[in-house]
Amino acid sequence: ARRPCQGLAKGFSRPPPDYYAPSHFEPVWVQPLRLVVSLFCYYFYVDVTVSIVNSFTATEKGGNPAGVVLNADHLSDEQMLDIAAEMGFSETAFLSQSKTANYRVRFFTTTEEVELCGHATIASWSLLSELNMASDGTYTQETGAGLLSVEITDNLIYMQQAQPEFSEVVPVSIV
Repeated sequence: ARRPCQGLAKGFSRPPPDYYAPSHFEPVWVQPLRLVVSLFCYYFYVDVTVSIVNSFTATEKGGNPAGVVLNADHLSDEQMLDIAAEMGFSETAFLSQSKTANYRVRFFTTTEEVELCGHATIASWSLLSELNMASDGTYTQETGAGLLSVEITDNLIYMQQAQPEFSEVVPVSIV
């Protein structure tokens, strides 16, 4: 049987960056919370730290929140989905080791895994930077959309997008 996530919340904050350019993604932390989420999954107890990070905001209000789980190597697909559903954000990112990139990053909505999520990518790399696990430089992430680069420069996160895929153009018929 499963029970709702119960956890202990601890807050920490970081001042927003001084620089903003509209063409860049700016991760700004405004009192993000780090939650220890306890799940009872498959009859064993799992402690998972979920950080809540607001991307694209310079104030306490607004932005786009995402959950971020570091060291997700030990979690199953179903556990990741359960955690994402419990968090209730549009996406939660799960980082684990990768043989081909700096990190493997998987993105889950409350109902399924998706290939890529921009704001959860920004949130993930902001958290890594905040925890001194990444500094200014270029990194790669393994995602469902392929290997994509991420650059950290002066508290700004730049991310490579997956190449667009186009389908056949369907003519519009006039009724």
